[in-house]
Amino acid sequence: GPTPSAAGAGSPMPVMMTGACFDPAGTYKCVFGDPAANQSYNSATDAVVLNSSALTCSSPVWAHTAKSVTTWLTDTVESNLSPQGAGNFLFLPELLSLEPAQGPAQGFALTLHGSGFDVARRYYCVIGGNVVTPLRPPLDSERVVCNLPL
Repeated sequence: GPTPSAAGAGSPMPVMMTGACFDPAGTYKCVFGDPAANQSYNSATDAVVLNSSALTCSSPVWAHTAKSVTTWLTDTVESNLSPQGAGNFLFLPELLSLEPAQGPAQGFALTLHGSGFDVARRYYCVIGGNVVTPLRPPLDSERVVCNLPL
């Protein structure tokens, strides 16, 4: 399977995939997604052969809700090479910035910008050790709003 097996949804990182008999002159892609889903759901990145049993690629920026997905390898003709390199990869919600970046400690809405937020879940902001309930579930996969009480 992939190593490491998790990354932030918005931050590509190097991922090693293992298998056997990789051709150093071959062209491979690492695919992240769901083999049963339509192509637009899956994300593929180019792979570089390190040796006959390992290659490396980059995890993609995941534009969907953070979740565990399946990884697999394809070659230039897009034929699946599973189970080589196959495994699970977890895209985690990622916080990138706050808006406003500074302000009073109470009485305003704080927007968390990031990636991979699940609109079906509720997230909680912890500010100064106090748990603050968000106004509502995430607006979308990139924004959560927390209301800091007076």
